[in-house]
Amino acid sequence: MLRQGYARFVRGLRRRVAPSSERTAADAPMRQLLAGPPLAMAERRARDLLLRMLSGKQRREFELCGYFSVEAPGRGRFWILPWRSLNVVEPVTGDCYCGMPEGRLPVYDLMLAQKLLLENDPQHFFSVANRHPNFAQHPRSARAAAPRR
Repeated sequence: MLRQGYARFVRGLRRRVAPSSERTAADAPMRQLLAGPPLAMAERRARDLLLRMLSGKQRREFELCGYFSVEAPGRGRFWILPWRSLNVVEPVTGDCYCGMPEGRLPVYDLMLAQKLLLENDPQHFFSVANRHPNFAQHPRSARAAAPRR
């Protein structure tokens, strides 16, 4: 299953997604990427807003796995991961979508914008997003599809 293929990514995400009070010295590179207190505060506020906007099921999935799934009307289910690019994944096909607005904003604001677009106007999301087919392929299925010698 494709979900199992993301298990190693999720382990690393749990540490990076945790609030700054739970981070350890090993997370120092991530703190440097946040570029100081103003952006760190914006990330915390954006995460709080995202959690308020998620449904109960999505919130539990986000807190447990580090990502959540969204139903796009007429298009199926998608996962939204806490990355800045290629973070919308169709679990059935492994296709990844990248729909980023201009400018720098907290990753949780990006996730919220993508959630709202997918749920309310999927046609617009898919018209502006870049698609990377089969980008997130499950390692076992990739090995099974490879020719044997």
